Amino acid sequence: MIIHNVFFWLKNPIAEEISGFIEELKKLEKIAEIKQMHVGVPAPIIRPVVDNSYTVALTVFFMDLKGHDAYQVHEDHKTFLGNNKEKWSKVQIYDINV
Repeated sequence: MIIHNVFFWLKNPIAEEISGFIEELKKLEKIAEIKQMHVGVPAPIIRPVVDNSYTVALTVFFMDLKGHDAYQVHEDHKTFLGNNKEKWSKVQIYDINV
């Protein structure tokens, strides 16, 4: 299984922008290769080892690397990137193989 964790730092992190961005991310859930998906904002946990500087996080579960790779080139994913990439100042991805 591949767990794809994506962290976004939005350029304009106001409530309306965040909620609209989350709705855009949720549209990706219909991609067949996605087995499970979660979208959220930083939890209110303050500890020295916790980085909660991001605005929105996406966690996607794929059965295998083949599913992950198909997602990356899926037309809906490309559309999301094209329509939203100007909204973030930074994106950081951590992929986990379990």
